[in-house]
Amino acid sequence: MSAHWSQFWQTTKTLNSFSASENAFGYRGELLAFWQQQLVNISREAQVVDLGTGNGALALAAYRYLAAEKRDAKVHGIDAAAINPCAVFADEASIVGDLRQIQFHPECSIEAMPFKPGSVDILLSQFALEYAEREPAVAACARVLAPKGRLVAVMHHQASDIAYDCAAGIKVIAAFLYGSNFQQDANKLLSLATSAATAAALNLANQQLLQSVNAIGQQLRNALEQEWFSFIMQSFAPLFIDIDASHQIRFNALIAQLIASYQRLTDQHQAALDKDGIGLWVDSFKQQKLAASCEALIIDKQLFGWVLKVGC
Repeated sequence: MSAHWSQFWQTTKTLNSFSASENAFGYRGELLAFWQQQLVNISREAQVVDLGTGNGALALAAYRYLAAEKRDAKVHGIDAAAINPCAVFADEASIVGDLRQIQFHPECSIEAMPFKPGSVDILLSQFALEYAEREPAVAACARVLAPKGRLVAVMHHQASDIAYDCAAGIKVIAAFLYGSNFQQDANKLLSLATSAATAAALNLANQQLLQSVNAIGQQLRNALEQEWFSFIMQSFAPLFIDIDASHQIRFNALIAQLIASYQRLTDQHQAALDKDGIGLWVDSFKQQKLAASCEALIIDKQLFGWVLKVGC
């Protein structure tokens, strides 16, 4: 799973996986306030670990809050992907300076986190813990938590707006990649346009491509799917105007990006939890003799995810 996530984190200038959101360069509003509240009672020299940090959104929020409170806490961020946040944000002075104060651990799974037993005061996670294998991850968290340590994890909820958007994206991308003649017809048009094809042949190829696109459009069932369709077509449409040899290369690159997006969305969809699913996480921590509870998290009047709290 980590290969397509590694590519995403290394090539996308975003701190978190929702690159198009207002939180791409750092949490804000109610979400930021939620995470700051979890750190209010942290000791001055605490060890804080962000599980599945990505490019460091949560770790950065924690570091900035603790620094503003004049606490000498040490903030870590671990991720199974080959992350390098400081390189991605090297030209963003307002961000990279703070990122350099965080110790990142790339290619480090939750199950194999490198901290001494009983050494971590708080484990934080947003949309990451649920990707891990539950029992080994729970055992690892229990091992590293200090006697009065805590874990707070926001986890994907099957009924959240994020989950619905994810499902819509999967459906629409699958239609472009696997459920239509879009790739075949697009490649034919691009090839003919850079050869000695007749106007009639080009017109026929163009009509076939339009039919493929229209067939995808006819599969759309709601506004979310329409938004995904429009977003994807905004990327592809310019490639079919004034075609030259570079357009084929750009088309292939866009298809590769679409495949990677499909893989990430599929991961997110499979990680989302219903009530029974989050209950299994609660039970697993209780089996480690740790207090554990869960509840729905509402951000900006919308269901955002589950909150799993351990040792609280």
